[in-house]
Amino acid sequence: MKTAFLVCFSFFGYNYILNNRLSKVREQIIKYDDTIIDRYSIPSDEKIKDKYALFLLNNPVSSIAVKIDKVTILLPWFDSPEDIYNFFANNYATKNSITFSGNRLSWPATLEMRLDFFKCT
Repeated sequence: MKTAFLVCFSFFGYNYILNNRLSKVREQIIKYDDTIIDRYSIPSDEKIKDKYALFLLNNPVSSIAVKIDKVTILLPWFDSPEDIYNFFANNYATKNSITFSGNRLSWPATLEMRLDFFKCT
């Protein structure tokens, strides 16, 4: 989770990681020995061959997916449910698979912080 959080910080910046919807994520990272979030990762889709990938998902719910090898970590987006992890637990706990759709983003090569900077025209 910490690695996915840092990848998102690199790509999106402070405006993303300080969003209230990530408060549980930040708490889980700080209290890594405690279970704040019960399940935040899923096995990666074998059809995605890249070892690392970043996605902005819109279905079944707005969220971020960070693929790191064989694991994909789910993180909230600005318009996700207040507690995205409870949303998935309540709606998908008994299902064997979840179909996601959204847009693939470029993997950050540097500290981009795209939501923190803007161009004046």
